[in-house]
Amino acid sequence: MEKEKHKRLTGTSYRGMGLLLLALLFLLTGILAGKRYQDGGYTHRDARKFEKVLHRKERLIKKEFQELQQLFVQDSPMDVLDRKSSNYQELATRQGISIFFYERGVLKYWSDHSVPVTTRWRPRFNLPFTSFRNADYVTVVRQLDGNMLVGMIEIKTHFPFQNKVLINGFQHDFKLDEGVAIEFLEAEGTEPIYNEEGAYLFSLDFSESRQEHKGFKAFAVFSLAGFIVLLFAAFCEILKRASRKGRFVWIGIITLVVLGMSFVVLKY
Repeated sequence: MEKEKHKRLTGTSYRGMGLLLLALLFLLTGILAGKRYQDGGYTHRDARKFEKVLHRKERLIKKEFQELQQLFVQDSPMDVLDRKSSNYQELATRQGISIFFYERGVLKYWSDHSVPVTTRWRPRFNLPFTSFRNADYVTVVRQLDGNMLVGMIEIKTHFPFQNKVLINGFQHDFKLDEGVAIEFLEAEGTEPIYNEEGAYLFSLDFSESRQEHKGFKAFAVFSLAGFIVLLFAAFCEILKRASRKGRFVWIGIITLVVLGMSFVVLKY
């Protein structure tokens, strides 16, 4: 009987200690994930990722312009553009890419009314980077016998006011926080951005922003919640079978562990 009781108590103790070790493992994981979240600043690599997305959009426009140039030989430009209009509107909504057509310097087609281009051609549109009152754009231009196809890639909006529709920030494909600033000149501490041809466009200033690693944050919260649950289960398992004297010892240990862990969590 005593042997059986001892075996049961020993098994319970092992289970309690196992749960306690698992709880500490969850705590360590949560602290590391939280530290990674806190230290998650933007780097040179993020600027290169930005360029990669931008170049993909540039290539998409160039491919589309090449196809349009071939179709314009067979049909009138306006008929071709009207047939493609629904696709271009979706392109503007989903990827921030707008298509315009100037015939002899006069605007004849636009896929996005929100981009404030002028009705007559302006030489500034030949520049690879253009800033309007509401947003900044990278431009791609193709000359077609006196006519012009213009593609504009939305980079960042800066409306004078915001609401549910007008929201300031980078086009979502670039995955940058609104706090990242666009500088028109290269400066120390900023990351230069070039178009696919290698022409300088602008620089990104990450000094006033911080990249949020939402995955690390969620994992840290999950791990710390798991730690609390496992810690409670471990101590319940241990105290349930401990002797009266042993309980006082374990209560002291519990108090020290909780205070120590609280200090660690607050520190990080």
